[in-house]
Amino acid sequence: MIRIVVALGACAALTACGSSGGGAPAAPYSTAGDQQCAITYKADSSKVDFTVTTTVAGELSYSVVGTADGSDAGTRVTAGAHPFSEQVSGFRRLTATVTADSDKTVYHCSVAPA
Repeated sequence: MIRIVVALGACAALTACGSSGGGAPAAPYSTAGDQQCAITYKADSSKVDFTVTTTVAGELSYSVVGTADGSDAGTRVTAGAHPFSEQVSGFRRLTATVTADSDKTVYHCSVAPA
């Protein structure tokens, strides 16, 4: 059991396990959030593909941060899964919120590698 944990820790430290093509892999990034919004992503050295799954309709606001550039965007979403892709050099993190149409509650999205 300890060997498995050490191997997984080394994989995370090297940030190379499980990546394919596209240059240097991005470091894994995760954050907890509200149950109403979840994001899964795949990143390489030049872009990040992510899917936002929400249980509410509303305004999605997100920020993709990299080493050299990033983007901020907002868009309307319905409940369900929504795929996105953003160009970014050296992906660092992705943050997002959904402001529900029904009562204007702001939900912070969880983020995890796909």
